[in-house]
Amino acid sequence: MVIKAACYYPKNEAGKAHAFVFSAIFMKFTGVNQSLKSKPTRNRATRADWLKAALAALYEQGPKGLNIQALARRLNISKTSFYWHFKDKAELVNNLIDLWSHEFTETVTENVKLLDSPPRQRLARAMELVDTFDLGNYDSSFRIWARTDPRAAKAVREVNRLRLEFAGKAFAELGFSGDSLACRTALWVGYQSTERYVFPEFSAKKRKALRKERLELLISGALNGDGLD
Repeated sequence: MVIKAACYYPKNEAGKAHAFVFSAIFMKFTGVNQSLKSKPTRNRATRADWLKAALAALYEQGPKGLNIQALARRLNISKTSFYWHFKDKAELVNNLIDLWSHEFTETVTENVKLLDSPPRQRLARAMELVDTFDLGNYDSSFRIWARTDPRAAKAVREVNRLRLEFAGKAFAELGFSGDSLACRTALWVGYQSTERYVFPEFSAKKRKALRKERLELLISGALNGDGLD
């Protein structure tokens, strides 16, 4: 399943730069923290290991967790390993933000196969991907961080823009415009990004049923019937 997901995404420079993350990102996200229980060989941590540790630390502790020494302890390695991969903490932070933006948004919004599909199918498949890989899992961590960090705030604004633009284009192709378009777009993005965080008690079966119902509600009244069958 991981291999299929990775292959489904566009082959671009950003995808190549972040390809190392696929094995960790595209799984149940409880698996990210669990994967860290298998510690890398001392002083042999990779760049990916540091980024996975930073992502888990941000999720668990907030930005205060992005401390080089603390991350080294999490990985059970020497702090000096960090400098084989990053110039300083600022570079780690920038890479972490890029990772979140790409792996949890651009892998969908820049997906060539999705963009070439009819609007209803595009929205349905995107909803499935977001839910299956829990792509909204770290949203709250980055949004809270954005309140105090300009770099994170800039990334959040860009992620919002990309998600709204992706959904808005599909709804526009279905014939919606004005406030009707804006409302449907915001509802689609907002709910899809937060469902698993707000309603953790929902089973996978229930989320699947709700996805179908939600999409039907959002596209009801579409003027353009293309892709509705």
